[in-house]
Amino acid sequence: MIINGGEMLSDNLQLSRSLKTQSELYEFYGKPKRSSRSFSENIKEKCTLSKLCAFLLSLFPVINVIRTYKVRKYILDDIISGLSVACLHFPQGLAFGILASLSPAYGLYTSFFPVLLYVIFGTSQHVSFGTNAVIAIFTAELVESHLEQFDLHGHYPAVNGSTVNNITTVSPRMDNAVLEYKVSVAAVVIATIISYFAKLHDTFGVGVVGEIPAGLPTPQLPRVSVDIIGHSIVVGLIVFVLTISMARLCEVKHGYSVNDNQELVAYGIANLGGSFFSCFPACVAPPRTVILSTMGAKTTLNGIVSAIFVLLVIMFIGKYLESAPKAVLAVMIIVAVKNLLYQFKELPKLWRVNRYDFVIFVGTVLCGVLIDFPYALYVGVLLCLLTVVVQSQNSSSYTIRKVEQEDRLLEQKTHDVPLCNSKIAIFRMESSLYFATADQFIKEVYKATFNPKAYRKLQDKNLDTNVEINTNQSENSVNNDERMSLSKTNHENEIPVVPLTHIIIDCSSMNYIDMNGMKALIQINSEYKQVGVIVMLGNCTNFMKTLMEKSDLSEAIDMKNVYSDILDAYFAATHKK
Repeated sequence: MIINGGEMLSDNLQLSRSLKTQSELYEFYGKPKRSSRSFSENIKEKCTLSKLCAFLLSLFPVINVIRTYKVRKYILDDIISGLSVACLHFPQGLAFGILASLSPAYGLYTSFFPVLLYVIFGTSQHVSFGTNAVIAIFTAELVESHLEQFDLHGHYPAVNGSTVNNITTVSPRMDNAVLEYKVSVAAVVIATIISYFAKLHDTFGVGVVGEIPAGLPTPQLPRVSVDIIGHSIVVGLIVFVLTISMARLCEVKHGYSVNDNQELVAYGIANLGGSFFSCFPACVAPPRTVILSTMGAKTTLNGIVSAIFVLLVIMFIGKYLESAPKAVLAVMIIVAVKNLLYQFKELPKLWRVNRYDFVIFVGTVLCGVLIDFPYALYVGVLLCLLTVVVQSQNSSSYTIRKVEQEDRLLEQKTHDVPLCNSKIAIFRMESSLYFATADQFIKEVYKATFNPKAYRKLQDKNLDTNVEINTNQSENSVNNDERMSLSKTNHENEIPVVPLTHIIIDCSSMNYIDMNGMKALIQINSEYKQVGVIVMLGNCTNFMKTLMEKSDLSEAIDMKNVYSDILDAYFAATHKK
């Protein structure tokens, strides 16, 4: 940077390097040597006793937590945060147990066993594992479908729409999330006391929780059925996505590291172990996670405090919660899903930023409202896959030009760049090259340059198509019409307005190429080669370099025309005769 008389002048960057193809770079600098060790030698090196012990210990992160635990610094925060979350665990356990069309006791079991197992295997101190409203709805769908097969009806149907609508009018609207949850818990406790002494169920027929058996369930093998495999896969994916996303948010906010692989192990073991004790699938709960984050939990041991409190509820306090009105428990459900409804405020912004996400959001919500919640997930996944294909078909493609004043490449669509060399076209398509984009890639190359098939037909008819554009005019005399992009003219007329000598394809966006994409590149190279135009590749990704080495692409395309940089390819084209 040069400062002259208080004015800041732009940097002048000068580079010095020799022109080399990708193959010449490999020859000059060499390639990393591959390991010459055999498979058995690699196994012996990696499977030492010390590494095996380290791997086994890594499966139990709680050991490292205990070993490095600072009692005086951590214990108070862990106890307070654990108790705060426990006060939310038991009412949510009751509410989500009913929401899952099960006995409320099953919700309490899910608030105890998976929480305890996550303490042992989990790595995020702010993730509160246990009951979740979304998972409870999926569980209810499965329970009700099995009951219908036997013409039965659940004793604890999910909270119906009228109950939720009645509670919506009194649902809290406070900005402080922690205070909001405390008020909802207090409402459940107060309503339970009033219901018990006023005998609301016997006098007015108010629906209450009902019997909650004291004590822990007897462990038994879970019954496995082929009918629930598809449903289980869907629930497993939801559990992973929701929980790991919350763990990532807490990781960024508090500046610690979360082990993705170990988290996946923790989710699996927590649900597998809980299945032996009458638990329905467990997942993270954003309200409880917010409390842990706000209260400043230091380690995963806060879950032990929560588990002990829930255990006391199961063993001794549960019988005093039998009079809790179901309508008041719906408050816990409203509080849990209320923030999801606020996402509708983001729709205008979503429409401006990414309309694909807007379509996925609206389509999924409409399906959930008009059809059923589980189908909304399927529709959401299908819309995601569909938008990927549509987005690929509508990928941006354009030509690039070198600036006359400096060694810089700029897009023609967004910059008023004069033709520095009308014989060389640089093409870029911002998409991977696979079956959904291969045909589009060929068409876009034709539009951006010229159609070689039409050119050959004209050559066969011995027509003179060598029309030159005068690029020596002064800058002031060259208007936009005379510098019109080749793509529009050639696409409309299907004839080559300016015969090219070289077409450089920028491969920096081609992170993946399948057989159809490889055939498209070979076709492009072959067709333009027949009319005397050399196709060159630049900015090849590592995937593409590996593909060239292992496929027929290196035989179809001359490796002397493959460069690691677009500017290298451009200067090579200008110096080639």
